Amino acid sequence: MRRVFMLLIVAGLLLVPLGAVADTQDTAVVSLTLQDVIDVSIVDELENIEVTQKQTDTNIYSLEALYKSADPIIVAFGGTFTIQIIALTNFTVALDYTAVELPGGGAVDPPLGVPEQLLQLTGGSQDLQYIPYEGGVGLDISNDFLGLNNTPGEELEYDLHVNLDSLGDRAAGEEIQFTVRVVVTDPTTA
Repeated sequence: MRRVFMLLIVAGLLLVPLGAVADTQDTAVVSLTLQDVIDVSIVDELENIEVTQKQTDTNIYSLEALYKSADPIIVAFGGTFTIQIIALTNFTVALDYTAVELPGGGAVDPPLGVPEQLLQLTGGSQDLQYIPYEGGVGLDISNDFLGLNNTPGEELEYDLHVNLDSLGDRAAGEEIQFTVRVVVTDPTTA
């Protein structure tokens, strides 16, 4: 019995080097490069506002009627804008805005009266929150979204209002274009 056992051990030792020399596996290697992990799209269905002396119609506001109403004078742009976010990471969302005078797109002259109290947002969990003017800390609307890896995405709709009392000294014929910027960031890379 000992001889059979010893013979099995010797035979096993002879086979081990052969098994070690044989190449019995291979691998396939592939890389996934994530150039972007957040996609933001905005659907802008906002309508322009016109302020005139007496005439009133859809999205045309009469100065006479406005100043007989409440103070401050806040009017809504018609329509809405929708923010859709698809993310492969957690994220935060903030808004600010810029303003340019048309035509030409130059600086608003004279400057806006109180730009920090000019544009307001409603929708999501926001109830007439002021949107900061460019260069300020953005209005954080992260609580409106889950803020998590969220494929296939989240979509929220907002209304935009303007506080006419904060426009400052304006002239007839002026046209001011507002751009609301949506900044979505991954807090782990900040």
